Amino acid sequence: MREFTKCVLKEDHGLLLDLPADVLCPMVTVRLNYVKWVEQLVASVIAPSTSTSATDAGPRGIDVGTGASAIYLLLCLSRNATWTMAGSDVSAYGLQWAQRNVDANGLTARVRLVAVDGASVLTEVVDKDSNGQDGHGGRQYAFVMCNPPFYEDRAEMDRLKDDKRLPPNSAFTGSANEIGTPGGEVAFVKRMVAESALPRLRNRVAWFTSKLGIKASVAAIEEALRAVEGVKGVCTTVFEQGKTRRWGIAWSFTQTVPTRLSVRN
Repeated sequence: MREFTKCVLKEDHGLLLDLPADVLCPMVTVRLNYVKWVEQLVASVIAPSTSTSATDAGPRGIDVGTGASAIYLLLCLSRNATWTMAGSDVSAYGLQWAQRNVDANGLTARVRLVAVDGASVLTEVVDKDSNGQDGHGGRQYAFVMCNPPFYEDRAEMDRLKDDKRLPPNSAFTGSANEIGTPGGEVAFVKRMVAESALPRLRNRVAWFTSKLGIKASVAAIEEALRAVEGVKGVCTTVFEQGKTRRWGIAWSFTQTVPTRLSVRN
């Protein structure tokens, strides 16, 4: 599976990938679907500008939970020559491999990797990216993307897997922090929703987005967003690739939903 993924990235995207055996091997196609959806959202962004300085030629984004593969950074930046991004992770080990993959693909100048402690989902990476060596305090972001662990822990993953009528179609790899997070993906994205509503963040990011692995999670996040004052646009989508189905949700305090994207009230 790992070697196949490397071949797909090299042949179809011109990207090099190197991964140790004990981390998540990304499924490229469904992640590419998420990237393409984010591209549509970024293309719809209106004022305030997402450019942060005279040296920034285009939108800047944040990848929450970059992982060792840095797959979203690689796909986003290889497809969009004017984008720059910051990526965060709680794993120093994962960030070392992510930096290796970023460097191998000549993207070093367009990426800033940030080590976070997990106490926050967004505020720490935004603070470090805005107030670090580049000195761009208060910079604007076109988007945040996130692919949180689906499950509470490995036990929940195994239980849900056993409940399926058919066996999985591929092997699974992944470290503990990639597999599970307290409360699963719903709790994680609800934290992201709460932080997005903070005065220091709500007007600095055009679109907050997350991928979800469990269908029921979509309604739970929509309910959480309805309780937040000032949300201007919410949209959802389905990512389908072969037998794999995932869901996406996006919200904004400054943007309205593009008419070509699916909307649920």
